[in-house]
Amino acid sequence: MHPIPIHAPWLLLASALLFSACSGGSKASPRTGALTLSATTADPTSGPVVIPLGIPLGSGQLAIDSALLHVGDLEIEMRRGRRHSQRGAGGVHAVEDEGEGHENEGENEGENENEVVDELRLAGPFTFDLAAGPTVLDSVPVVPGTFDRVDLRFFTATEAPLAGASILIRGAYTSSSASVPFTLRTDFDGSTHVPIANGGITVTANSVVPVELAFDLAAMFASLDFAGATVEGGEILIDATHNPALLLTFETVLHGCVGGHERNR
Repeated sequence: MHPIPIHAPWLLLASALLFSACSGGSKASPRTGALTLSATTADPTSGPVVIPLGIPLGSGQLAIDSALLHVGDLEIEMRRGRRHSQRGAGGVHAVEDEGEGHENEGENEGENENEVVDELRLAGPFTFDLAAGPTVLDSVPVVPGTFDRVDLRFFTATEAPLAGASILIRGAYTSSSASVPFTLRTDFDGSTHVPIANGGITVTANSVVPVELAFDLAAMFASLDFAGATVEGGEILIDATHNPALLLTFETVLHGCVGGHERNR
């Protein structure tokens, strides 16, 4: 099986994509599978991305022309699968549902281990435009098993167009009376744990599994009161000095607006 090609019109990378493993493979557990990690908007369609992206609000509609995000290293974790016990002729013995397949000697019946058994780090930073469609970040070899979480952190970029921001979103807000351009700019540097849907994704030997980090732009903007925003020079600016209450609302909900799932192959 080969990686699914996913290409965005452009991808800014502030440094070369490097891969390092926090706990490397071994002869007993070689990295014979692979993950391809992409960034995209939530609930992507199978067709081409239509620009601008439309987001309905109670007071009107947002049209997103560009949504630049800048993140640092990405960490993907494999946790030991649930273990259960079976009774047989030889007494009680343990069975591993998923994970590395280690024997479970001396453990109590029904015990569930949740320790991290493998952790991968994709060295950033990564910059991508959600309005440009899915962007492949990297493809890395992994030990076969189930991966259930991606850790990410937003970082400010030094290069234009971000230049001191970690998120820069541009578009227009349209109400019943007018259409006003807007620019949201933040230096937010928080981290978030992104659970992978359905309990995680399982990579088998000699397979390549595509995983998407899905950023829900609609949820990010759902609580922002654009109707009450201050307009300066014919534009709605949302940053540390303009409409700061809207910026605070946006930053507060960010943690819950990122999800992970296996891409339909």
